[in-house]
Amino acid sequence: PRSAIETAKMSALLIPAGLVTFAHVLGGRAIVSTHPATHSKQAVFAYQGRVTTRARTELTAITMTVDEAIGMPVAPIGPSAVGPAADKWNAEVLEQWERAWLTGREGDYEIDVEGTIPRSLRGALFRNGPGNFERGGTRFQHVLDGDGLLCRFSIDGERGRAHFRARFVRTPEFEAERKADAVLFRNTFGTQPAGLVANVGRMAVKNVANTNVQAWGGRAYALWEAGLPVRVEPRTLDFEGYETFGGAIAGGFAAVTTGVERVDRLLGTGEAFTAHPRPDMRRGTLVGWAWASRATLDGLLLKIFEFGQAAGEVRSVTRASLPTPLAPHDFVVTDSWYVFMLNG
Repeated sequence: PRSAIETAKMSALLIPAGLVTFAHVLGGRAIVSTHPATHSKQAVFAYQGRVTTRARTELTAITMTVDEAIGMPVAPIGPSAVGPAADKWNAEVLEQWERAWLTGREGDYEIDVEGTIPRSLRGALFRNGPGNFERGGTRFQHVLDGDGLLCRFSIDGERGRAHFRARFVRTPEFEAERKADAVLFRNTFGTQPAGLVANVGRMAVKNVANTNVQAWGGRAYALWEAGLPVRVEPRTLDFEGYETFGGAIAGGFAAVTTGVERVDRLLGTGEAFTAHPRPDMRRGTLVGWAWASRATLDGLLLKIFEFGQAAGEVRSVTRASLPTPLAPHDFVVTDSWYVFMLNG
């Protein structure tokens, strides 16, 4: 197991009120900044127990207040930092906001190069984000309901060439909506099929695969917060399937668990995978986690994965629970800790 750094001093922070905008653990100390205008409690949990392939460690968490962890109160950021003032929403800003809703286009072409690409520069840069915002002339309700648009910039300094390719993440749901030119599936942020009948009893939401892209082990994954990873071909960006890493992640219509795997399978519920895995370059691993909210809404069950360099290689799985039914947006990996920022 990884050696702990001052583990007795802090393994968790509980912020009594306020929205955590920045937090990290350094040398056993927590540095946190907050701002008001929120009704939910926030917490940062640092879990000890990163494991090697053959070792396994029980995860523990000790609750401390901010004052106990830092030794001084946390000063909230003033109201002016919450959002732009009314006079900032001028015509130029509004125009740029509307441009953010413009649907992108797929492309495949050589990039014109001005100057010289260093001969030693060779590789590919991937980007992902919402790229399609309408069907049948109806705009989606939220920008984050937009369908994922993958971009790949490949650079070959030896040949002095650069290439660009953009492809929508062509999941079966995307293709069905493209063919029908209509919203057929429910989305996280309010976009849904028209009419009451089309939505009654439908709990599943569309995996828009629009949040991040991760290349690892010779594969590439388009990621979204609340569903399975979507595997795409790294060069063509073609859809290859939903990734479960050999069944290590349970697929289902919702990331909800009863706590009994057999019951979950009968109900058809499953797990979701984070959109923000973290590479550990010192160990040559990629760290990510799958999650499912308890059906009782009193917690979250995690599987923390460390992936090796081979395609789909799962080196270790660590199980943990968090005291919130809401999945964290992100986390941090250190030599000794998995650090989760919680909404609860």
